[in-house]
Amino acid sequence: MVDVVVVGAGPNGLMLACELALAGVRPLVLERLTGPTSEQRANGIVGQVVRLLDRRGLYSRLAGRVGPPQPTPGYVFGAFPLVLAGVRDNPLYLLPVPQRRLEQVLAERAAELGIEVRRGQEVTGLSQDADAVHVTLASGETVSACWLVGADGGHSAVRKLAGIEFPG
Repeated sequence: MVDVVVVGAGPNGLMLACELALAGVRPLVLERLTGPTSEQRANGIVGQVVRLLDRRGLYSRLAGRVGPPQPTPGYVFGAFPLVLAGVRDNPLYLLPVPQRRLEQVLAERAAELGIEVRRGQEVTGLSQDADAVHVTLASGETVSACWLVGADGGHSAVRKLAGIEFPG
């Protein structure tokens, strides 16, 4: 039995797995896709997560330059320009990076931390008893863990299998 099963090897699932490993928890990441997607999704990161990536030593890998991130002097939000140059303790940081690259760097970090990432593993069922959660895969294999995290996107199989509604 593993400590935590994380379903989804996108940015959220991989980052969570890395954070768990740094805390001494051994996660197992399951991903439905057999490889990274070639589909262009997000094209950058905005906000305090940029500073978090820097604290974890990942900012330079993603930004392609040495040094800490700097707050952005301005930003356009909803077609309205935001002038932030004079804002004390400006909290807005930007990191233009394609999601494919972010996932690549996080997967490399997960490998460095010894995290097992199993691709081509579709979750088709789950159950829970007093001791564990049991995740059934399309192959028929069952993986048991103390905890299960669904980081498998807006159409989350984990959420649906758990009976959690998502109106809208």
